[in-house]
This record gives sequence, structure tokens and C-alpha cells, in this order.
Amino acid sequence: MQISRRTDALEEHMIIGLSNDIDLSVIAVVRSAFHEAINDGFTSVLVDLTNVTFVDSAALGIFVGLHRRCRERNGACVLVNPQPDVSRIIALTGLDVLLSIASDIETACALASSAAATSSTAATEMAQ
Repeated sequence: MQISRRTDALEEHMIIGLSNDIDLSVIAVVRSAFHEAINDGFTSVLVDLTNVTFVDSAALGIFVGLHRRCRERNGACVLVNPQPDVSRIIALTGLDVLLSIASDIETACALASSAAATSSTAATEMAQ
């Protein structure tokens, strides 16, 4: 399991790149990377799944947890370029309806920015 961290060009979103299988044996390391991004002040996290070949239920659980934490901060979690087998697992569980998915980083940045703006506007309207 390799994890890379970088920001987008405008330094608005944390991009976490994962590789190989994401299963129970590596879940603590992945969760730690997600928590670190949130603790560093990023409200939106893009999870690059380009090099991920398999995810299990534990991985799906931390994706949902990251989604929730980002939404609580008026941000977004976007899964980027999941491979066919990973996409199939996400779709079979129905999480493709809950989680934002993009084919590339540029699209993911646009989705995250849009979702963050929508969340922020909704929060402001509810406060009034």
C-alpha cells in the first residue's frame, strides 16, 4: 500500500492517492491519512483510486466516513478514477448514489468546489 498526498493547483483540495488493494489489513493507515487531511484544515478531499485494484467493506466504510466528515465542514469527498472492478463494487453497494465520483482530478476539483459552495449556501440559509 502506497499513499501519496498533494494539493490541487489552487491548494484548495487535498488529493490522496492510493494504490493496490484497500482492505482491512491497511485500513488504519488509510484512515489516518484521511484524518490527517481533515486535521490539516482541508474541507474537501479527493481520493485518487487510479491504482487501486480492490476495495472491501472496510474501505467502503472509510469512504463513507470521509464523505460525512467533509460534509460536516461544508466540503466534499470525491473518489477519482476508480477502476472497473472498484466501480462495480461501489455501484453494487449503492454507494455510487451517495459518493461523488469523477473520472479525473480536474473534474473532481470542480465537483468538490461546487459541492462545497452548495453546502456553504445551504448552511447560511438554515442559519437565517
